[in-house]
Amino acid sequence: MISLLLILLSFGGIAPREQSANDDLQLTVRITDIKSYCANEPDVHFLQLRLELTFTSSGGRILIIQKRSLASIEYWRMAETEQELGSAVWAHLQWVASDSGDVTDNGRTPDEEFAVLKPGRSYKVRTDLSLSCKQPLPGKERFMQVSAPTWSGTRQQAEKLQKKWEKIGVLWFKNVRSEPISFTLDKWTKVKKCS
Repeated sequence: MISLLLILLSFGGIAPREQSANDDLQLTVRITDIKSYCANEPDVHFLQLRLELTFTSSGGRILIIQKRSLASIEYWRMAETEQELGSAVWAHLQWVASDSGDVTDNGRTPDEEFAVLKPGRSYKVRTDLSLSCKQPLPGKERFMQVSAPTWSGTRQQAEKLQKKWEKIGVLWFKNVRSEPISFTLDKWTKVKKCS
């Protein structure tokens, strides 16, 4: 599947679907690298991060997740405090895919396109994320949260497979929101001009 980042940000879009407090799939984020930091104007700053996303079955059920979409972060938000993060606006990343997104797996069991997570087990992926901010980032602690999709097909396809695989586990097809994380860029970070 060839994906192209069409539009980096579109503010004021639809917020990711809310999750209930007892969801069985948790997402944690770890920053593994700061790829670049640049600015074009005093109030236009860009930070590109390499992230490790860990999807964990945190309840008592076996979960089945589609691997294909997990690295495609759809939404992110950032704030100066964890309290402000809760009311921060979600920025939406839009992707254009070269295929239909249909899921053709009709087997009796999930194939290699799916991860089957027993309770407490995890599946990790790496991805890049570009953030923008109106204020300089070096030297100040920031809080960030992301939302990632777990399904590329239609709801009808998901419900069909969920029924077919119910004796194996629960097919998860809702977006999952990460736990908030904090990060601080070194105050000596050099600001390059964005190209």
